[in-house]
Amino acid sequence: MPTTSPTTAPPTTATTKPTASPTTAPPNTATTTPTTMPTTSPTTAPPTTATTTPTTMPTTSPTTAPPTTATTTPTAPPTTAPPTTATTTPTTMPTTSPTTTTTPNLPEPPREVSVTSQTSESVTLTVALPTDCDDCGSVIVKYSPTGDTTRKSSTCHPQSCTIESLSAGTCYTFSVYTQGSGVNSTAGTNTTGCTLPSRPTSLAVTNRTMASVTLTVTPGDGGLDGYRVSYNGGGIYDNRNFTDTSSDTPTLLISSLTPGTTFTFNVFTLANGLESEDNYGTQASTSECFEIYYK
Repeated sequence: MPTTSPTTAPPTTATTKPTASPTTAPPNTATTTPTTMPTTSPTTAPPTTATTTPTTMPTTSPTTAPPTTATTTPTAPPTTAPPTTATTTPTTMPTTSPTTTTTPNLPEPPREVSVTSQTSESVTLTVALPTDCDDCGSVIVKYSPTGDTTRKSSTCHPQSCTIESLSAGTCYTFSVYTQGSGVNSTAGTNTTGCTLPSRPTSLAVTNRTMASVTLTVTPGDGGLDGYRVSYNGGGIYDNRNFTDTSSDTPTLLISSLTPGTTFTFNVFTLANGLESEDNYGTQASTSECFEIYYK
């Protein structure tokens, strides 16, 4: 009995109290607080933001946001909208308009066509356009020698329409069509015009008497109906026409002249009521009087 009581009661109470209070409170509070706060707060609180933000934010933001937005947005709108609208509109409009405007623009034929001048190689026409054709700026002339079916064509201005490279001393039929807005009148206005004949290419005096001179003519190219001889000398001024063209080198006898007188002769070619614009000239003298001797 005496051995058991004193050993158990006192030592247990005194040792437990002092050891638990000082050792657990101070060391545990100092170590736990700094370790827990920095680990959890770096994402939310100020100290962690300064260190973590520069590394995480710049890397994630530029890489993810710009590429995704730039690639997706521009590709979709331009591909679908523009091609569909542009292709449909122009195809329908041009096809319908030309067909409707062509028919009303057919011009009327010229009101009048007249020959204003001619040479041995050309004829000039003046054309009176229809009054209701504001777009008519030119005419088409189809022509051929009268009686010939082979026709040529030429485009010219209505106020002075010259048809060139024609044959001398020849009459032509001209059919003139109005041209406006790229289309021609369905009918033409006809007229006839003739070129001037060519002048003779040579002239020779082949005989002389006291009162006459005989001329031999070499004609020029193209058609002809005869010649007109204009002559003067010794106070005589006169003209004579010759219509015999059966010979290739016709002879023209000028009579009733003054003996022993020098005359100037100019020969013109005639064709279709027109005369060559030039002539071939020469001079010749009649013979003097002869003395008669009687035995």
